[in-house]
Order: sequence, then C-alpha cells, then structure tokens
Amino acid sequence: MKVYLIRHGESEGNKLGINQGQKNDFSLTEKGREQARKIGERLEKEKICAVYSSDLERAKETAEIIGKFHGFIPLLDERLRERNFGDLGNKKDMLLDWKNYVKENEKRGINEEDVVPPNGESDRDHWGRLKDFFDEKLNQHADDTIVVVAHAGSNKVTLGIVGHFSKKEMYKTYQANTGLNELEYVEGLWRVNKLNDIEHLEKDAKALEIFNRVKNRASEFDFKDRWKINKILFDELKKEGYRVKYNHVLFRWEDQKIPSDLLNLNHPEMDGHLIVVVKCQGFYQKLDLSFYSFVENVPSWDTYKDCNLSIIPLEILEESQDEDFAEKYEGSLNFAEFKDFYEGVSKLPFILDKISPIT
Repeated sequence: MKVYLIRHGESEGNKLGINQGQKNDFSLTEKGREQARKIGERLEKEKICAVYSSDLERAKETAEIIGKFHGFIPLLDERLRERNFGDLGNKKDMLLDWKNYVKENEKRGINEEDVVPPNGESDRDHWGRLKDFFDEKLNQHADDTIVVVAHAGSNKVTLGIVGHFSKKEMYKTYQANTGLNELEYVEGLWRVNKLNDIEHLEKDAKALEIFNRVKNRASEFDFKDRWKINKILFDELKKEGYRVKYNHVLFRWEDQKIPSDLLNLNHPEMDGHLIVVVKCQGFYQKLDLSFYSFVENVPSWDTYKDCNLSIIPLEILEESQDEDFAEKYEGSLNFAEFKDFYEGVSKLPFILDKISPIT
C-alpha cells in the first residue's frame, strides 16, 4: 500500500495564528484552497483508489478539492482528526497551557503519554486511533494507493507510528499546509519516500525578497556585531506581517570547521548564536544571515526549508517573540575573556568577498 499523507491547506485559524485542535475548526482561506488545488494537480496522474479525510472542516475542504481531480468524494473518518485538547482547546495559548498541564501531572507521577486534559484525550489515545485507522487500511488496500488528508499533529504522530521517528522526535517534524508525505508499506515494513514535500507550492516571493535584501547588508557588520543582521531580518519580516521569533542556539566550537590551532586557544566550551525563525509556507523555518568566515556556503533560502545555518547547532537554548530579545542576547556576549580566540576566528578568510550582489 502507498499512502499520500497530506496536511490541510491554510485555514482561517492558521492565518490568525490560532492553535486549532478539534474545537477551533475553520474553513480554508483562498490561499488554502489554491494550495489544495496545487496538490490536487500534482497527484492528478497518480492511480488513486480512495481519498480519506478527517471530518474537520479544514481537512474535509482540502480533501474535496483533491478528490475532484479523481472523481472521488472523500471518505470522512473521525480517527484522522487533530488531537483533542478538551477544555484547554478553548485557550489562547493552548500548546503552552498543555505543556504546563503535562508538567503538573508528571509531578504527580503520571506518564506524559497518559496525561488527559479535561474532556480531551491523551497522547496514547491520539496514537491509538491513528494506528487503528492505518492498520485497517492496510487490510483494505494492500495493493492500492490512497490519499489521506489530516492535520499537522496527526501527521506527525503517523510518522511515529510507521517507525520513521521516535515519539520524542516526531513532534519536531515540520508539516506545511498541503505538505506531502509519501508512505509505502513493503514486505511488512513502512518506508517514507517523501517528507513534507511542498514543491507544488510557489516560493514565497515577499519573504524571499526580504531575506535577500537584508543579506546584501552583511558587509555593514564586523565580527562582534554580525548578529545584528538577524535583528534587521526579524524586524523586516515582522513589519510585513510574518510571524517571527528568535532562537538562542547553543553550539560547541569543537563541532565547527575551524583550524585546530584556534581550538588550542582559550575558548568557551559552549557558545551561543542568534537566529530567526519565521512562519512561512505554513510552518516555522530557521533563517540565519550572521554567518562566520569558516562557513563554506553563503546563506541561501528557497522558502521550502531551513536556511543553511552559520553554525552546527547542539540545541535550542531558548526562544522568544520579544522584539527586544536581540538586545538581551547582546548583553550575554563575552568577548573579553576569550579575546585571542575570537580575534583568531574573525581573521579567518572572510566569506563576504565571495558574495555576489543580489539584484
């Protein structure tokens, strides 16, 4: 069996930045309907035998548009619904409230996957209904290709169910609006041929123009101030209505591609780096223009995936949507204690000489 697992198109809730779950159900925006038409056109020549969908409006509407390309009316199934956060689903900061609720219950000795929000469902419940759906379809469509339209959270769980990600990692997986995941069950094992593929969507021209325009200002900043270009990027994207946040990323200098003689100098065991994260194409993508001279490739971005970062990260230390977070980051920098090391890094061959102006 082959499965084209698709997230719904952009909904009015997505546009407003609302965490939807099951209770906050919205119809598609015009952009979302166009996204659905694009993925429908992409799959038009595939030999599809059925289109299944969550019965929530945003998924149902997406599936109806896709189904028209094959003459199918979507088969609605409640098991494909997004996670039910119960009473927490009515709150503005639903996911933050959920994380806090989980922590409170873990203190009482309840395992995270068994925590149930009031009038909602646990992780185990969510996983169970999705596994039940796919086990059933394996029996019904052993040699067929089907389309399944669901939600970001449910798609992430599905990628865990088929064994592509651990339970810890699956929630970190990107799922864009109409992002395509191609799953195939062969000889008793699932394999993932495509993951969050959005090549059917056009590049976000406005976001790309901002990125490249700010990129051309890189020469204005010296080594100590190069993080400021990401602040400009943050401000410019936010001004144009994009949802943005900062990530303070932790990294090790030993993991970076710099000469060993520099690493012999006194240097911090761990160091910080500031990057920008922007909601584009329906999911958050990492951007970084404050590149170092040891980076082999200048920053590039196509709005389909993360920009190439200036460092090899270890973990995200903290994130913030606070416009003043960059200044707080600056206050944490300590160049004096490791002066010789930082001067050595700053004198490595400067990559700005390799950048061709973007017109």
